[in-house]
Amino acid sequence: MRTFYFQVQSDKQYCLELTNGNATQFFFQTASAYRVGDLVSGVVQDIDPRIQAAFIDLGNEIAYLPLKKQAQSIYKGRRLVVKVEKTATTSKRMTVSDQLELSNDYIVFFPTESVLKISSKIPKQKAGYINTLLNEQLNDCEGVLVRTVAQHMTDELLIESVRGLRKKWGQFQKEAKQKTGTVLRQKDSWDEYVRKEIESIDKIICDDVNYARFLREKFPNVSERIQFDERFYSHRPFTLTQLGERFTARKIKLDSGAELVIDRTEAMTIIDVNSARSRSHQVRERLFHHVNKEAATRALKEVQFRKISGIILIDFINLEQKENRKSIEELLRKTIQQRNLPVQVVGMTKLGLMELTAKRTSESIYDFFQIEDPTIQHSKEFLVHQLEDELLAYQSERVECVEVAVEPNNLVYVKEAIQKLHRHHQFTFSLVIHADSSLQSPFKLYKIGNVDWLLEKLQTEGTPIDKLF
Repeated sequence: MRTFYFQVQSDKQYCLELTNGNATQFFFQTASAYRVGDLVSGVVQDIDPRIQAAFIDLGNEIAYLPLKKQAQSIYKGRRLVVKVEKTATTSKRMTVSDQLELSNDYIVFFPTESVLKISSKIPKQKAGYINTLLNEQLNDCEGVLVRTVAQHMTDELLIESVRGLRKKWGQFQKEAKQKTGTVLRQKDSWDEYVRKEIESIDKIICDDVNYARFLREKFPNVSERIQFDERFYSHRPFTLTQLGERFTARKIKLDSGAELVIDRTEAMTIIDVNSARSRSHQVRERLFHHVNKEAATRALKEVQFRKISGIILIDFINLEQKENRKSIEELLRKTIQQRNLPVQVVGMTKLGLMELTAKRTSESIYDFFQIEDPTIQHSKEFLVHQLEDELLAYQSERVECVEVAVEPNNLVYVKEAIQKLHRHHQFTFSLVIHADSSLQSPFKLYKIGNVDWLLEKLQTEGTPIDKLF
């Protein structure tokens, strides 16, 4: 039994796959965050000729734009559309590019770059014909990349693809003149996987009626399996906090009895292969070689799943035989190629650590859950997402009143956050908030059946209270 759970009402959105009750896939995204590939309108705030870069004001973020040698067209105060290349980290600004592209299933259209590329998988004669055909359709500053599947298209459809994307670009340009921020949003992080697996999914459950309708229209063959659950937040298998604890676990057990220990620093991620719990009694070298192979495959799976980027060091168990050490590196390279991962194997360091580098293509799972250190300490901002998650759960239960007890130091912050969430979601219940110095956590929510009883109780105890709505 395979089930998809879509939570899209909240800012922290995800697609969770359960197979026979076990979590087998988890795709995540922050609705308010930029994604790699987004087209964004902004204004040049400053130019630094020393580092050949411009800084673009996107409204809620300043982005870094590397400049080419001939960049006279970029000047302070100019409004322009840029593409997100790398999302921001805690220590680095978001990186953007002025090399833009729009695409469909057949071609990639470059509105500001004069280039014509054709897939090498298209036969030479056909490629030459397409080259001549499209050259006549492109303006001086435009370009296209022709995908392999385009060789089966008619001339009319191929030309219409170019015109359609050109028209879309014109619409984006008009929109960009009137606003700062995103003008073209990339697809959801789970889009490709869902499209590939949807036929074999038994049930699809959504927290939003409009998103359920969108999925039914997109996948009519399985429309009867797609349902909106108005009590989604009560019926879902895990809360947002539980998902965070599950998917960012520091220690991961392997089938061999060994374990991976994943630690993060600001500069790198370190994965330690710990064999202390291995139950096997095989010959030492053979056992460690087997454990290292299992660990190599699982480490790459975690890098892919957690969207880990930057420098990655893997501390494998020491192997005496050179061919065994070499086979681990070859396994890493082969697995990376098979999975088409944005990861490179640098090689073994002098300290005997395997070094990898991974390109940042999206926010990591640690960014998503806003975890600041390996002991699962969430940032203050994540409190807002936890609040939103729990309040939406009470909204789906149609409760009359919610009591929010808050650790005193967080009272003002939580109160402002709840008011902002109420403006966005328009909660139908009443909400009372007060400080509670006995709490061991930042806040705690309670479902209350009788508002008057609660108010009287708190007033009798002498507890200062505030009814927010």
